[in-house]
Order: sequence, then structure tokens, then C-alpha cells
Amino acid sequence: MGLRPNEELRFWRTRDGQEVDFVLVRDRQPIPIEVKVSVKGRWLPSGLAAFLRRYPHTRKAFLLTAGLKARVRHRETEVEILPWTEAPRRVLA
Repeated sequence: MGLRPNEELRFWRTRDGQEVDFVLVRDRQPIPIEVKVSVKGRWLPSGLAAFLRRYPHTRKAFLLTAGLKARVRHRETEVEILPWTEAPRRVLA
């Protein structure tokens, strides 16, 4: 499964070191994807939260982790927390 012609894969980082591991740009709309070994509940990593503050109209974001599965809202954004094993079919769908 590869990228489509309307997709790009990027990285996002601020001057002060906040970062998001991957940003899938689909039809010019960013989809941030953060990868963490573990997360505590419905907590958002600081880099992902910083991205969503900077781009408040982001519709969807993903947090990939070892086993937790949940959906949370951060302002206008639906954040889907998924196990890594589900990432390919959910993120690239």
C-alpha cells in the first residue's frame, strides 16, 4: 500500500522542538500522525497538541500506540488513538 498521487508524507517541527512524527497531506489537508510506545489514557502528546493549536481546522489526527483504542476530540479535530497494527488500514483508507 503506497501513497496516492494526491498524497505527500511530511514531518513537522517547530523552532522550539515540538514535533509530529508524520503529516500525511491528502488533497492539501494535513493529517498529523504521532507514534508513541505508550500513552496514559486520552492524553495527547505535546507535539500533537501544538500542531492542532497551530492548525485548528485540522479535521482528523492519529495517535498510534501499543494497544489503546479510543477516539477523542481536541477542539475541531477528531483524534483516533489506535494500536500500530490497525494503522495501515485506518490511516491510509
